[in-house]
Amino acid sequence: MLPSLREEIEIFPYRIMGAKTVENLLNEISNLEGVEGVFIHGPSVKSDVKEKIVVKGEEAELRVAPSRLIIRVKDADLVMDKLKAICDQILTYGYSIRTGKFTRDQPTLHDYKVLYIMQLRESREDEE
Repeated sequence: MLPSLREEIEIFPYRIMGAKTVENLLNEISNLEGVEGVFIHGPSVKSDVKEKIVVKGEEAELRVAPSRLIIRVKDADLVMDKLKAICDQILTYGYSIRTGKFTRDQPTLHDYKVLYIMQLRESREDEE
């Protein structure tokens, strides 16, 4: 098994971010060279009215209350200083930042089980 060539950086704000804060943060992060993707983690928003944000000119609906960002980068050393400067400017209430591996590269047994159940449901729907 080959090691993953991507590195990841986790930003953990000391508060759950609001829509405008996460929008500003994502727009600044998306301008950095070497950033391949950003994952937003947090508790699900149960409201019928979900807030919308605009990132790089595209509108997206916030389905979670953003409490953690995982940023996939090519080289964390090249991005880290610029990322800290952005976080210092936007996350004035504080945050922690670290590098590591925070997402999976391989599907788990649970993933295969869910896929199997979904395929069974689809085949039953097709039979009806």
